[in-house]
This record gives sequence, C-alpha cells and structure tokens, in this order.
Amino acid sequence: MMRRRRLAAVLMLSGCYRYVPNSANTPIAAGSEVRLTLTPAGSATLTPILGRDNRAVEGHVSAVTDGAYVVAVSGILKREQGSGGEFSLTRTTWGGESVSIPRAALEGVELRSLDARKTGFVAVLGTALAIVAVKLVTHVIGSSGSDADGGTVISP
Repeated sequence: MMRRRRLAAVLMLSGCYRYVPNSANTPIAAGSEVRLTLTPAGSATLTPILGRDNRAVEGHVSAVTDGAYVVAVSGILKREQGSGGEFSLTRTTWGGESVSIPRAALEGVELRSLDARKTGFVAVLGTALAIVAVKLVTHVIGSSGSDADGGTVISP
C-alpha cells in the first residue's frame, strides 16, 4: 500500500503543465502560477530589473495590489535575434526573486494548469516501463542457478 502511495506522489509531481490564457479575465489570486506577457513599453520599463528584450515573466504570485502583481520569478522569456535575422524565445531560470510587475506593463496573463492528456500519457508509459522492468528483473533472477536444459546443477 505504501508503494502505491509513493508511486502516486511521484506521478503527481511529474505532471505535464501548460499555460492557458486568462480569457475570462478572472481575478488572479495570490498563490497562482502565472506567465505574464509584457507589452514592448512594459518590457522597456522593467529593463533595469529584468534585463533587455523580455517578452514574459513566469512565476508564483505572492501578492496582488490594485496596480501590480508581486511575483516570485521562476523564469523570464527573452526575445533574441539569431544570426539569420530570425527571432526566437529563450528561457532564463530565476531563483524566485520577488519582482513587482505593474498591470499597465502587461499584454496578457496566462495561468499554469495541469495538462491531463499529456500527464496521463506519461503516467501510462511510465507504468508500462516499470512493469516491463520488473518482469525482466524477475526473469533474470528466476533463471539464474539453472543449466540450459532447465535442470539443477549439482557439483560433485
């Protein structure tokens, strides 16, 4: 029973997540995991704190005020230009530093949510691999100590 609980905990912690637009414009509460997309002007305003060319801020909302979200930042999405002139987004990991993001600097808000389909697929795949591994180990252990025709080896 304890093994099943541990397995369930591991599967829950290894879930697949995605960001979903807050299209209903529901109020964002402290404790929410979010991706805040910045306007070009908002990115410029936050350059002294976040660095240049930032597109979005990801993290845990620690406080909400009338004019800003205070976020424990886990990552920044930065817009970078490649050598061929194309643009791409790169993610820089942060350690949870607290940053106040003005609402006026935001183009959009996305909420982090569990992707049930991908998580289910990963759980089924992981379970199948675990079953195969157990059967393989059981077979190898069970077949050791016997000779090729299935008889027991006896030493004189």
